[in-house]
Amino acid sequence: MSKSKEAARLSAKASRSVMTAEERAAKSAAILGRLLGSEEYRKCRRVMVYVSKPEEVDTLGFITAALRDGKEVVVPKVEKGTAALIPCLIGSLSELSKGEFSVLEPKEAMSVDGKSIDLFVIPGIAFDEKGNRIGYGRGYWDRFLASVGKGHIVGLAFENQVFREVDKSSHDVPVSAIVTEKRVILC
Repeated sequence: MSKSKEAARLSAKASRSVMTAEERAAKSAAILGRLLGSEEYRKCRRVMVYVSKPEEVDTLGFITAALRDGKEVVVPKVEKGTAALIPCLIGSLSELSKGEFSVLEPKEAMSVDGKSIDLFVIPGIAFDEKGNRIGYGRGYWDRFLASVGKGHIVGLAFENQVFREVDKSSHDVPVSAIVTEKRVILC
């Protein structure tokens, strides 16, 4: 039986919200360790990664590690009024400030061609083992990924955000893999 999008969103949000800050930090560290050890990460030259909100898998350590490893790091900036993600190259976390939806974004937008990105690390509220993803309902990432048309797409999630099956829409872009604190799911 599949979970409807809204039921999966509510269930995953509820399970995420009961985690303590310490649990979230420990699980995030395990997830990022798996991601940093992956072949896709080792092979990529340019990686686009979301900047996490407090309740999500923390990506700030990943951004720092990727920069230290000599990767070109791209983070999204929401273009106001168009609901578009602009992929922006950054050189350090100090280049970020609170933007749309109180998410850290580049202060200055040095955009890059989305087709030049090798690896996409994206958020989600719920996933299933086939790679279907439920986001926050605005479709920013789905539209962006559909326009780019290539690259390895990895979703980061706590294990309790992964369901056997979730509903999907025709415009949803699936992920290639999901990394949790317990496993890597190849989709």
